[in-house]
Parts: sequence; structure tokens; C-alpha cells
Amino acid sequence: MESDGSDEDEVKAHCLRFTDALTEVPNGDAQAASELLLQDRGLTSLDSLEPFKNLKKLELKGNHIASLGWLEMNHSLCWLGLAKNRLRRLTHLQNLSSLAVLDFSDNKVARLDGLQHLQGLKALIAARNRITLLDGISPKKNPLLETIVLSHNQLQSVSLAGFKNLKKVSLANNRLHSFPSLQKLPALAELRLNGNQITTIPSLVTTLPHLTTLDVGKNLINQLVGFETLKGLLWLSNLNVRGNPASGDEEMPKEMWDILSTLPRLEIVNGKRQGFAKPQKPKKLKAGHDRHDRHDRHDRHDRHEANNGRGHKAGLGRGRGAGRGRGMAVSETEEIQSLRGRGRGHGAHGQQKAKTTKNQVKAEKLQLLKTANKTLTSEASPSQAASPSHLKKEKAKKTKRAKVRPAKAKADQPAVQAQKRKKIVKVKKRLKRAP
Repeated sequence: MESDGSDEDEVKAHCLRFTDALTEVPNGDAQAASELLLQDRGLTSLDSLEPFKNLKKLELKGNHIASLGWLEMNHSLCWLGLAKNRLRRLTHLQNLSSLAVLDFSDNKVARLDGLQHLQGLKALIAARNRITLLDGISPKKNPLLETIVLSHNQLQSVSLAGFKNLKKVSLANNRLHSFPSLQKLPALAELRLNGNQITTIPSLVTTLPHLTTLDVGKNLINQLVGFETLKGLLWLSNLNVRGNPASGDEEMPKEMWDILSTLPRLEIVNGKRQGFAKPQKPKKLKAGHDRHDRHDRHDRHDRHEANNGRGHKAGLGRGRGAGRGRGMAVSETEEIQSLRGRGRGHGAHGQQKAKTTKNQVKAEKLQLLKTANKTLTSEASPSQAASPSHLKKEKAKKTKRAKVRPAKAKADQPAVQAQKRKKIVKVKKRLKRAP
């Protein structure tokens, strides 16, 4: 009787009954339960979970389960964790049409049978098994696959061509002698092939437009030529080549670094962050800096023009052209203005009398003076300016004109000055003859 009791206790300890499963869900409501976490319970089997109609996640890691016959009717299941059990075959999975994540790592599975009906499968995790062939999955039967982890198995050749959504592949520590077939993998970003027997990296790897992580450490690549194709991986940011004959274990040869330095986005090499020189973009000046630069240029221009102005001013009266220019014109204009007070009344009294009796004659005189001054000012050359302010005024006047009058040649300046003096003399004579 005691032995029977002990056997019954052993059965209870390894077989989860439905009533026991109800204690694992809130309020004991099987239909409302969305997940069932039963890891590390020492379970060998379960009662049917059919009453759990809305079960999404089932975690059975760390048990002693060898068969999945109790799993047939859970159509809503999305996550199934069977790592560290005693599975040898994958059966009774054909009705799990919603299954997205399947993890049966650390078992004794040799073939991937029973996965062809899992059309919604996105992640297949089967590390540390005894798998020799990858014949249970295909792009047509499992079109949504994004992650395949088959490290620590016994694979000798693998074809992954055609999985358009595949992003992560780990085939580390197998028996591969060459790269897997990688055609038509536009989304692949992470490829781990360390711990195999690969001797070279094929040029086909450059057809992976989004590959950012590549691990080919601890292989048999014995020539640097085998790494030349890495130059085409423009998006690669994480690379491991440690443990190959050509790359060394700790310190890589200079030729290897020369190859890696051509990768524009490479940041991590052999697990260590590197500081490869990146081409620097030209710095953009801020708006404030740009304005200051323009002001500096204008200040330098103004100083240059001021120096030129001082030179011309210092030369007034010394050269044939510049010496008789503006200085003479100013003095002669003042002399003409002094003549306004000359008349019958001599001085202020005569000028006041002329205003009352000879208004018409005075108006003609003023008109002549204005004409003379206007002629002298308009015909002044920019090179004869006495100050930068005069240059700016002359420049502003010229920009308003429809046609810019060409500057007079230096050889013609004496003749121009002679004409000006003649005009002034004529004005003086007419003023003297005026009553």
C-alpha cells in the first residue's frame, strides 16, 4: 500500500492535470486565460488544454516533456516555449495556425518535421539539437519567418534563399564548409556563422543591402583575399573575424585593418568599439556668423577705400589731373559766390537794393551759378573723391542711372579741367558785365 501511494504521488508530480492547471490562471477561468507559465515543474505530460480557448502563450521550459499529443486543439496559441525538455520529434503542431514563436532549444530533435503547416511562424529557435538538414521549412510554407536560430547543431549545408522577411540568422557552431545560399534576402541584417569551417567569404554577401552584423570568427579563412569582399558591405557596423588564420586571435595584421578601414559605418570589430576615421562634412555657418563675416568683409573694403580716398586727397593740387580737380573747383566756386555781393551798392546794401530793383537779373545769375556747380559736380571723376563718403554717394548716384557713363581716361583729364576753367571764366565775365 505504501508503494502504491508513492507511485501515485510520483505520477501527480510529473503529470499536470486540468484541475491543477486552473490554479495557475487568475480566478481559475480557463477561457479567460491568455498565458500559462509552467517552467521548471518537472512535468512529463499535460492533460488536454482544449478548454483554454484563448491561450496565447505557453511556457514549458525546463521540464521532461517528450510528446506534444495534448497540444492539438489550441488554435490561438502564438508562443510555445519547449526549451530544455526531452523532445526527439516535433509532432501535433499542424493545428497551431497562429503560432508565431517556437522555441525548442536544448532538446534532441534531428529533423524539422511538422513545421510546414505553421504559415504564421516568425521565429524558429532550435539551438543545441541534433539537426542535420534544414528541410522542414521553406519560403512558400513559412513566408513570414524573420528569425532562425540553429546554432550548435550538425548542419553541413544550408539554403536560405527566398525568405524575403528574414532579418536574423544564427548558424554558429555547425559543420558548414561554405556560406549558406543567401539569394533574395533583402531584409537580412544579422548573420552569425562563427565556429564553422568556412574558408572564404563569397561575393554574394555584398548583395545583402541591409546587413549590419556579420560574425565569421573561428573559421578557416587563411588568406586576406578571403576578406576582400567585405569592402562591399557599406552598411556593416559590427564585424567579428577573430580566430581565423588570416586575421589572428588578438592583433590583426595591418593589411586587415586596411580592408576594414574602407567600411564607412563600421564601429565594432571583434567585440570592441573602434574609432575609424569618418569623412567630415563641411561645417555650416550659422546665420549670425555669416552676417559677421559679411560685416568684416565690408569693413575691410571700407578701410581700403578710405585709404584710397586719403591718397587722392593728399594729392589734390599736385598732379596734372588730381591736383587741379576738386580742390580748384571748390576754391573757384567760393570766389564766384563772393561776387554775389558786388554790384552798384557794394556789399550788403548794394545786394539788398539789387534784389528790389533787379530781380530778373539776379535770377539769371543764380541760374548760371547753379548750372556751373552742377556741371562741376556731375563731371567729377570717382578717382578724385576726397573721402569714402563721397565715393559711396557717387556710387549710389551711378546705380540709379539707366546707363553708367564710362569714366574718362587719365590722358583726357587735363583737357576736361581746361574746359571747366573756361566755363568758370565765362561765368565771371558775365557777372562782371551785369548791371
